[in-house]
Amino acid sequence: MPYSGISDLPKEIKDKYDKGQQEAFVSAFNSAMKKYKDESRAFAIAHAAAKKAKGNRGESSVSFEQTDGPIEFDLQAGEEGDILVFRNAILARAEMNANRDVITPEGIQELAASIAGRPIDNEHDIEILVGSFTAGRVIDDNALQVDGFIWADRWPEVAADVRAKKKGLSIEATAKRAVCSICGGEFQGSHDYCEHIISKRAKVKHNATRTLHGLKAKGGATTLVPAATGATFNEIYMVASHSEFCPYCESVILGEVEKCPECEIDIEAEISKREDVSPKEGEHKYGDVKFADEKNKKYPIDTEAHIRAAWNYINKGKNAAKYSAEEVAAIKRKIVAAWKDKIDKEGPPSANKEEANVKTADELQAELDKLTAALDEYKAKLEAAEAAQAESAKIAASLDEYKTKLEASEAALEEANKAKAELEARYAATVLGSVLDGDELKTALEKAKGMTLDQVDLVANVAMSGKPKPTSIKMFASSGEDNGAPTKEKLTL
Repeated sequence: MPYSGISDLPKEIKDKYDKGQQEAFVSAFNSAMKKYKDESRAFAIAHAAAKKAKGNRGESSVSFEQTDGPIEFDLQAGEEGDILVFRNAILARAEMNANRDVITPEGIQELAASIAGRPIDNEHDIEILVGSFTAGRVIDDNALQVDGFIWADRWPEVAADVRAKKKGLSIEATAKRAVCSICGGEFQGSHDYCEHIISKRAKVKHNATRTLHGLKAKGGATTLVPAATGATFNEIYMVASHSEFCPYCESVILGEVEKCPECEIDIEAEISKREDVSPKEGEHKYGDVKFADEKNKKYPIDTEAHIRAAWNYINKGKNAAKYSAEEVAAIKRKIVAAWKDKIDKEGPPSANKEEANVKTADELQAELDKLTAALDEYKAKLEAAEAAQAESAKIAASLDEYKTKLEASEAALEEANKAKAELEARYAATVLGSVLDGDELKTALEKAKGMTLDQVDLVANVAMSGKPKPTSIKMFASSGEDNGAPTKEKLTL
């Protein structure tokens, strides 16, 4: 309903604005209602006008206000403009969408109030912004209708796909609360979801729906695969959820996925029955409480002490090794949720710096392959070293054998030289003794020690000749051989 004057304004508006701003508010509101027939949009325009009125009087040239929306945009674009404007696109309805999320009429109102000003990226890549939503409103059949624009000059291909209806819109929103249709559980965040609504696959398996309350639009994307099959810019659906985080690597997860896009762990893994424990033991010890591992009744998370103990135990390698990496991630997700609910909203201090480094099967296999290759290399080097050692042992044995033989040869040679000297002495004594006697023989034998056998024969021949016996015989004694000729050293007998 239009205002007849500033006296009709609510008290909170009168308290917020001075008289001049109130007048601007009434004028802008009435004009917008007449033009758009949309109260939410009219209020946004009126608030903007009131703020501008304050600046125009010089009291403040710039004003700032942080808001969830709505924000008023007034864009006009022609066929050849740089900005592609779209209007009246149906973004969501009060119904169950393709992701088995139930959006209530109240949720549609909440989205309409927060969609304006939210960015539009391409294929959910938040680093590639291609446009923005400019307005949102609720139409008669509880549908969310939106306006927005694409920067056609920067992203001509995206703009062309939008105009050709090859691409649709998919938006994302956060929710303050979610309710499961199976167990009736109410959850403040995705970390503590029940098994029925933990993911789209789980919802389909259990024929469950997730009703979302307290919705706030966060942004959207142009995509070839919007949430609804065959959706175009005239029939657009949304994915709305709590802010999703991978329970293993803490990466933000956008939309419904079965595996984390960063660490590729199955975020909805169902825990298998362990053969080494009995669920009855856990129930008997802790009673009817909530467990992070409900299948085996392990890791109770009903009290602060149990939550802290559960986090400590699951981060020990020997305990984590009893589960797959996906199962560990699921257990940790529940412990973190309980920690945030009962101890600290920030979660465990070591949630981002876990001591246990549980790897996926592929990562473990890759590490095993590396270790196997390293072991093979070490084995080959060890075998080569052993072969070299064996060869060295053989060489050492051969050297010892050669040394023994050499020592034996030297001993034999020494014996041979002794025998030769003895034979030579006997020979000299026999030969010279036949022609000499007395002191001459004694002197000759002393000198003969340095003679060759040929020289001994020469002395004997001279002595046996018929010539008169000389008083002394001068002979050449050999101190070595020079081509068989005696040296010039003289012997006197």
